[in-house]
Amino acid sequence: DLVLKQMEAVHAQLEDITRLEEELLDDNKAISEMPPEEMASPETRQKLRENEATERRQSDRLDRLTEETRKLMKEALRNSDIPESTLAEWSELQKTMEDVSEQNMDKAAKDLQKAGDKPSERKEQTEKAIAKEEDAVKKLQKAGSDMNDSLEDMMAESFVNRLRLASQREQEVETGLRDILPKTIGLDPARLPADVKEEFGLITSRQQETHRQVGYIQDDLAGFFSRTRTEKYNTVYKEMRNVGVVDALERLTKSIQSNLAIQSISDATKWSKQLAVWAEALSKKKKQGGAGGGEGEGPEGLDAEDMETLISLMRARKQEESLRQQTRLLNEGRETNRRYRYDARKLSRKQSAIAEKTRPLERRVKNPKLRQLIEKLGGEMMNASMLLQRPQTDAETVAIETEIIELLSNSIDSASGSQSSAAAKQLMAQMGEGEPQPGPGGGSKPGPGGGSGGGRSEGEGGPETAIDQSGRNVEGTSGLTHETPQEFKDVLEAYFRALEDSR
Repeated sequence: DLVLKQMEAVHAQLEDITRLEEELLDDNKAISEMPPEEMASPETRQKLRENEATERRQSDRLDRLTEETRKLMKEALRNSDIPESTLAEWSELQKTMEDVSEQNMDKAAKDLQKAGDKPSERKEQTEKAIAKEEDAVKKLQKAGSDMNDSLEDMMAESFVNRLRLASQREQEVETGLRDILPKTIGLDPARLPADVKEEFGLITSRQQETHRQVGYIQDDLAGFFSRTRTEKYNTVYKEMRNVGVVDALERLTKSIQSNLAIQSISDATKWSKQLAVWAEALSKKKKQGGAGGGEGEGPEGLDAEDMETLISLMRARKQEESLRQQTRLLNEGRETNRRYRYDARKLSRKQSAIAEKTRPLERRVKNPKLRQLIEKLGGEMMNASMLLQRPQTDAETVAIETEIIELLSNSIDSASGSQSSAAAKQLMAQMGEGEPQPGPGGGSKPGPGGGSGGGRSEGEGGPETAIDQSGRNVEGTSGLTHETPQEFKDVLEAYFRALEDSR
């Protein structure tokens, strides 16, 4: 997963910054212990200036890393495989890095500057810098440890998701084979009708991809066990090796290619169940409490449960905005799209998945107004899913999706408009949520104090005339329709399809 790899790179940089801060701390401690005549020397003054410059570079580097983490969190918000609890942990880690840069490193650099400029205050100012650096090192070490734990949890969860996806794909292979069995039974694959041959090819490609991915999972499990020494990963790895799942899935691919349908259906069913069993064996409940296993408190008093609720709502809104855009694109190309019915039903499943993720919030939230909004959300999402299933992708469906986005925006406003609103706004800023803009389509209701957590995300237009990339006017109508220039339709449709296929 790209986000996971990028977060591992952030972790490596954080460890390097921590190591350099530890070296700088030791250097300054050595200066503070010098005899008075040596401490007052020009050489010591020069050393303090060098350490001041190093501390400022450390602060700048940590600032850049904090910004990189913020961008990653914004990207992770779009990835439903990353739990809200993990995003809450990263939010706290980002805040820690920001605080260390501003409250420790910047101020320690100023103390070192004073120590270099004023020999009479050299020892005193150096000791002040040391105190700030000691606090910085302590915070950075804990942040690094917490980030490592979070990454390991995320990698572990990734194995579960990958195995479940492989299981689901084997089930799809089994279903696909059953559906075309009456058209293919007893026939030479080379003599199949063109339309059946195309379906047959898709099933074979899906099976080949599952075989490849399961091989990667098996290899990655061995590496993860070496890193963590957690026995359950070794157990599943050994089981996969012992039953020869990778070779068996390769044989299944060849059976499908040879049109041995009955045997292939049986084998696909068998391996779908077995992959699900391994996923369950690796699954574990998320640790209780807030990020880092604390008291369940998020930034500035926002508790972990409220943080996760807010993140869930922001994530759902981004997903719904993406779904609405895909619905519009699909409707515009429906006359020439042979896969229109299939693609619409895929969007229906996406809508159902968003509803499934949002539904548990009804039981979690304590605010009656927020609970009422979320209950209404569930009904509207069901309506949109049913229309897409028909399939229907016209203005009526887009209008319901727009209403869902408005409800999510109002829910975000309600969730952030509590006594912890400052903390909520901090969290929303970390997730890339900007100030609202007027107009319907992505959430336009003003929040407390004139602001709103319900501002439109990037790329969402309002009802006014907009200028597209070709420089032409494109009329919108209350967020319900949006005419995409023809030259962009194919590119955008291909992008969304590739995005879907990659998940």
